[in-house]
Amino acid sequence: MAIISCPECGSGTSNQAKACPQCGFPLEASANNSKKSGLSVIEEQAIRDKYKTNHILHFLLSIVTAGLWIIVWLLVVQDNNSKRDSELGITAKELLKRPFVLIVSVIVFLIAFSVAR
Repeated sequence: MAIISCPECGSGTSNQAKACPQCGFPLEASANNSKKSGLSVIEEQAIRDKYKTNHILHFLLSIVTAGLWIIVWLLVVQDNNSKRDSELGITAKELLKRPFVLIVSVIVFLIAFSVAR
């Protein structure tokens, strides 16, 4: 039995648990995705940790630069996500769900920028 991090909340849990005891995230579905990619849950979590974005740092930089850093932040997040997905073997069909987050982020940035003027 090994301790793994929950992909959703990051809390430590057993690799044999069916769901995270902290947030209830189904770990069996995560294990099934790992079987598709040929990676163990621990290897998959290591890849996710490798491409984790430091959102607090980017948020502080956005405040200091009056919001101009948000563009860089979005680009870093998108780059980290694409690198992580390619290493995990996530298909293009699953990636089609992600542009929504980028579009919403750009809309929020444009609204914030127009209000700041």
